[in-house]
Amino acid sequence: MNPRKKGASAAKAFRRIGSRGKIKVPRMIAYDFETTNIAAGTPRPLYLTAFSTEVELHVAVAIRDMRHLRDVLVNTFLTERHEGCRFVAWNANQFDAYFVAAALLQDEGFIIRPYLTASRQLRGLRIIRAADLDNQEAQGWEF
Repeated sequence: MNPRKKGASAAKAFRRIGSRGKIKVPRMIAYDFETTNIAAGTPRPLYLTAFSTEVELHVAVAIRDMRHLRDVLVNTFLTERHEGCRFVAWNANQFDAYFVAAALLQDEGFIIRPYLTASRQLRGLRIIRAADLDNQEAQGWEF
C-alpha cells in the first residue's frame, strides 16, 4: 500500500487500541527544609515548611532535633489523611530525602524503601507502615 494514500491501515498505525483506563495522579504536597550552611558533612535541618491546596495542608515549624523532626513527620505527614500522597521537595538539594529517612530510621512503625538512580544515588523514598509489609495494596507515602 502506498504510505501517502489514505486508508484504514494508515489510520490504524496511529490509533491506540484499547483503553489504558483512568490514570490516577497522586495528590501532591510541596515541602522544603531550611538548613544550616552546607559545608563539610551533612547540614542540619532548622525549619520545615509544607503546603498543598489539594489536601489543605500548611505547615511551618522550627526543627529542634532529629527526634522532633520524626515527631513532626509521623504526626503531620505520615497520617491516614495523607496516605497515597507524594511529598515533593521544593528546590531539593539531595538532602531532603536523607533528612526524612534519618528521622524515621529509629521508628520501628515504618519501613523505608529507597529509590536509587543508576549511579546508586538516593532519588526518593517510599514509606509504608511496618504492619503493611505484606500488603501489596498498601499506599504509603512517597518523598
